[in-house]
Amino acid sequence: MKVQTRQFDLVQTDSAISHVSVDPSGFVFVDIGPGKRQHSACFEQLNFSHDLLAHTTTIGSSQSHEPWQLTLSDQDAGYLLRLMGDVDSQLATLLP
Repeated sequence: MKVQTRQFDLVQTDSAISHVSVDPSGFVFVDIGPGKRQHSACFEQLNFSHDLLAHTTTIGSSQSHEPWQLTLSDQDAGYLLRLMGDVDSQLATLLP
């Protein structure tokens, strides 16, 4: 298994871009904006909150050392969830 990385445009920010990496060990790593603020959390620590009116999903972790959140389009959040699901499936196959 390899790390899956994807670039997402953040919603409700000044054109900030996040680079999100889904690690096979079950972690998500996020680098945000030109200053590359870095955040991470294991899958179990992530919270997904959907906003029906704005068609966005806010993702974050309040359990990490420094709480963080970012807002993605529903389409991007769905893609991230699929990547995480693929990693979970691969881990389940390798570690029965």
